[in-house]
Amino acid sequence: SQYLNLGKNVPSVEIHSRSVVDMYLMCNMHFGLFDTSTPFTIQPNVSRVLIPPVEYYNANFKMSRLGETIYLTDSAGNISDSYNYTFVQSDNSQGRCADSTVWSFFSTPTPGATNPGGSGCYLGYATAPVITPAPGFYPNPVTLNFINYNSANYRYTINGNQPSLSAPAIPSSHSLRIDTSTTVRVQGFKNGYLPSPVVNASYLIGTHLTLPVFTITTDSSNLWDYNTGIYVAGPNAAATYPYKGANFWQEWKKPGHIEYYDKQKSRLFDFDSDIQIYGNYSRAKPQKSIEMRLSSSYGLGNINYTFIPDKPCKENYDDILLRNAGTDWNKVHFRDAFIERVMKNTYSGYIAAEPASAFLNGVYWGVYTIHEKHDNTFIKDNFGLSNSEL
Repeated sequence: SQYLNLGKNVPSVEIHSRSVVDMYLMCNMHFGLFDTSTPFTIQPNVSRVLIPPVEYYNANFKMSRLGETIYLTDSAGNISDSYNYTFVQSDNSQGRCADSTVWSFFSTPTPGATNPGGSGCYLGYATAPVITPAPGFYPNPVTLNFINYNSANYRYTINGNQPSLSAPAIPSSHSLRIDTSTTVRVQGFKNGYLPSPVVNASYLIGTHLTLPVFTITTDSSNLWDYNTGIYVAGPNAAATYPYKGANFWQEWKKPGHIEYYDKQKSRLFDFDSDIQIYGNYSRAKPQKSIEMRLSSSYGLGNINYTFIPDKPCKENYDDILLRNAGTDWNKVHFRDAFIERVMKNTYSGYIAAEPASAFLNGVYWGVYTIHEKHDNTFIKDNFGLSNSEL
């Protein structure tokens, strides 16, 4: 660049305040190459320089992951080719098998390279199992039945882990007894096909809860692994509270599956999302706040529902926060929510909350509050509303 010199360069940033207020500034610098043929290396002693990922050509439109028809036309608008594709799971793709005209499914996209051939081409997805009875609350143990379509080989887990061919197989009777609260994950496998979508089903046995319920299911290594688990201290934790540097202080996101049951114990929502630990010093508490971030890449970008009845105007969520009461954890446990609620009739902005129970990989994890996030979205949502809505 004409603005950089060979050797050391010192960027500088000025920030000015017109009044005495708290200030915070975060700057990010981005570097790129106009000529990709130019060699570029990072010196070994240069830290905190992020190499941008490889970028590919992208169309100026999006396609539904559920399936639709795509057309290739010439400059006169004549259709040269078309394809009616079907549902594609995240990180899979469809295309022509290498050196053929046969359309296939692929386990991994290969932008800029030839599509796989032979055994790398799949006919579709194995059929997902149908489980009866439906997920939900039961006073006594239940026996699950698995309807086996297309002779799929069903594998299951009850510890939150992603099923694989090494997981236990559904018994030949196609039934499984559940004695305690458990989240069952089942996946179908079949030769020549990609694995089916994972079916997640929570069975809450003998529980007597009066609050709405979230069940959060994720691979056990995402929670408890010493190096990668977001719920443990890990190798870099400080020795004293609040254990800065611990895994739960990292902004790590892990894939999870969420089920939501209302007070009447109806299962209203069932979706995949990212999950991560949320909060400040309360991260060090045994029960940690959990943030669920929805994304269209998982198939559901937002939910239209009033999770917090105290704020019926807030009915669209792409981010759901289960808060552990912060530093009030294991004390009053609802002090923050109570103080905020006192502010309702002052016609000023306040953060609303609603108590809920949670299960983590089938284990009861206590009472949380469904909480509004105190960020720019909160300010916009609240101060853009009328007094009666606040």
